Amino acid sequence: MANSAAMSLFDIKEQHLGRPFYELQLSYRPIELRPVLEDVISQNRPQKISNIERPLPEGRSQFFDIYVLPLLDRQRKMSAAEVFFADVTRYRELQEQAESSNTELEHAYEELQSSNEEMETMNEELQATNEELQTINDELHDRTEELNQLNAFNESILSRAPMGVIVLDRQLQVLMWNKRSEELWGLRTDEVKGQFFLNLDIALPVEKLKAPVRAVLEKKENQELSLDCLDRRGKPITVHVTRSPLGGTEKEVAGIILLMEVEERKE
Repeated sequence: MANSAAMSLFDIKEQHLGRPFYELQLSYRPIELRPVLEDVISQNRPQKISNIERPLPEGRSQFFDIYVLPLLDRQRKMSAAEVFFADVTRYRELQEQAESSNTELEHAYEELQSSNEEMETMNEELQATNEELQTINDELHDRTEELNQLNAFNESILSRAPMGVIVLDRQLQVLMWNKRSEELWGLRTDEVKGQFFLNLDIALPVEKLKAPVRAVLEKKENQELSLDCLDRRGKPITVHVTRSPLGGTEKEVAGIILLMEVEERKE
């Protein structure tokens, strides 16, 4: 299936429904999706591809964040896959405008420091700077609303993920805790957000994750870790934990993403 927005955006016709996805131009343009889909299907875990550029007529471009999610049946077997295209073009434009405004503001301050010869000239430049600051504040306000909408979209996607998704910052404080994590460990998002992950009172033996998550912060090789424990109802389970770095700079990651898949264990 494809929703009406996708059909309009990527020129998908009714006759394309039921046909192999790889026959569509969308499967390889604006990005080659076939290996991504194959990886999601084989690894049974979601993937996100950020800032993908799609050229448009008249030299314009459109940018997407692409999410590829596995869909599981009741036996937790792979049954299908979903591909979401989040249009982040407006967000990029606002970001570029903010960066341009910041550059202009820096130049204005440099001029202020060098124009101490006449107080009247300085006052006029300060007034101009205040007006620029107001413009920047207005743009940043609009950008914040765009970011809030994008965050709400991301949280909506994560809430539908079939595995527990926990996002930590560099201090191992909880930034995101999806619906599946609430079901697994019996704590709501508002109860854990901002809390030190290793101090959470949950059935998962989090102390065994201390060294592995710190290894992610040090950019060491990631491997899946399996932990035996009880769920919040006392049922024995095995939790398969995949650790991944969260964005950041070239020298330092911003945090850790923990993906938790649960397998019931027979005692």
